[in-house]
Amino acid sequence: MSNTEYDSEFYRLMGPFFALKAYRKTLPYLYNEDTITWFLAIEDDAVIGFMAANNLSSKVLLQHAYVMESKRKCGVWGKLNDERMKFAESMGKPLETLVNEPFLIGYFEARGFHEVSRMGSYLRLRKDARI
Repeated sequence: MSNTEYDSEFYRLMGPFFALKAYRKTLPYLYNEDTITWFLAIEDDAVIGFMAANNLSSKVLLQHAYVMESKRKCGVWGKLNDERMKFAESMGKPLETLVNEPFLIGYFEARGFHEVSRMGSYLRLRKDARI
């Protein structure tokens, strides 16, 4: 979902994640801008998971991944990430993401990402663009 095309619908669905204190604690760096394309998993007219791809001038930043606790380990994250990766790779730019969970490091490394830098407990991973 491109936020520039569906602003009112986007914020109706995503508003709780941006505004409610319970989510702000879990998602302190959540933000939106025109270069971000969102991928939403919706069930019963409510968001159960989301991810974003930020199409910057020199890279696509994979960011803002979240799945409701009750919907974890049900395939939601994988399905959303497959869609996000397909979109991001179609941009023809390097992909980058920040991760701090060991299983995510292995997940992305298995998909061609490599470590670029460390920032505290976070690793910046990069996948070069296909030529």
